[in-house]
Amino acid sequence: MDKVRLMREHMGARFRNRIVLIIFGAILYQLLVFYTGNNELKPKWHHLRTTALLGSIVQLNVSRTAPGRDRASRRREADAIDPVSTFDGSTVSMKTILFWNSFFSQADYGLGGFGRGPFIRGRCRVNACRTTNDRNLLSRADAVLVHGGYGFPAKAGLPSRLSPEQVFVFFQFEPPSLLRFGLGNLNGLFNLTFTYLEHIDTDIRSPYGRVRRRRRTPGEKYRQPERGWVGNKTRKAVWIVSDCNPVSKRMEYANKLAEYIQVDIFGKCGKDDCPAGRKCTERIERFYKFYLAFENSVCDDYITEKTFGIMYKHHLIPVVLGGGPYRRSLPRNSFIDVRDFRSPAHLARYLHEIDRNRTKFVEYFAWKEDYYIETAPRIDGFCRLCEILHTGNYPYKRDFNVANYWSRDTAHCVKGEEEEKLIHLKD
Repeated sequence: MDKVRLMREHMGARFRNRIVLIIFGAILYQLLVFYTGNNELKPKWHHLRTTALLGSIVQLNVSRTAPGRDRASRRREADAIDPVSTFDGSTVSMKTILFWNSFFSQADYGLGGFGRGPFIRGRCRVNACRTTNDRNLLSRADAVLVHGGYGFPAKAGLPSRLSPEQVFVFFQFEPPSLLRFGLGNLNGLFNLTFTYLEHIDTDIRSPYGRVRRRRRTPGEKYRQPERGWVGNKTRKAVWIVSDCNPVSKRMEYANKLAEYIQVDIFGKCGKDDCPAGRKCTERIERFYKFYLAFENSVCDDYITEKTFGIMYKHHLIPVVLGGGPYRRSLPRNSFIDVRDFRSPAHLARYLHEIDRNRTKFVEYFAWKEDYYIETAPRIDGFCRLCEILHTGNYPYKRDFNVANYWSRDTAHCVKGEEEEKLIHLKD
């Protein structure tokens, strides 16, 4: 009995010491964030609330089981069963989101790990959710998220609904024009949609990027690149591309454009070599003025990282080819749309004009004074999914026809002669 009592006292002391250290560390962290300044480009984990941090860690520590159980088992049980604290002091049950298959090479869908962490780091209004890709937890999953990417459903297989309360989520970020299989056998499976498409049947819309307004303290100015950055840019247009046979006519357009202006193509589809990784990005940033942000499909709302990634941290003017709402999605005078020109030759003349006029070139970056690009807003969509699972506040789809929803007609994808007319490919 004495041994048991001593063991309990020892464990209690260790737990109290850990809580003291957590509280002290959290307070110190908040002071550091406060005194080092504030700006919108800091990673979101800089803004964690102390209550959320304490709530998540305390919740995991109080759910102790028999000494023989390993830490991972204890954490899984705590995540699935124990109530968790919210910002307002109430307690809710943990919701489990099962990733049935990977998002291309990303098993965690680019969230930076599994569990509850992404929802806390993302400052979700409702963060009592955890993610997992353990299919053994299918029976306990509140939501089953299925990525309809390349090779699906042959490679992934189809899960069976084990509970009428389970929400099956259709997750897709490639346009319908790239589908290599029919979706007819998936009709009636999904209750919720999570895609980039702005459509009445999209429950959670998550674009590839967003434009955000800067929040600056009075007197703070946008930091321009170092002096001479324009003078170093002696080459015209550049393109890094590896998909040489896309649905769109982008290769034909680029080749035609290259007849009238310098276009250096790197990657599998080009003849030029570019050092791998960071050295390549540094090279195009230093020497080039224009970047061909040509999409692999011309579909409504489909604006990808090809555009947002260049605008995020580079000083190259994106020349866009796609079907997305560029004017509605991007700042004014921040891009050049091929659809605004009668032909590739006409576009080339305008690019030469910008190349010769330093003032006009620099004007294409004036938007950076007031806005910045957020390139990975997908956590916002997962925040919304977590909130839906707790509130049930969404139109639950029954007998949903996903084949009609994710079709070329719904996404207004164009190809062939229709696309040639839209982008004015022929003179």
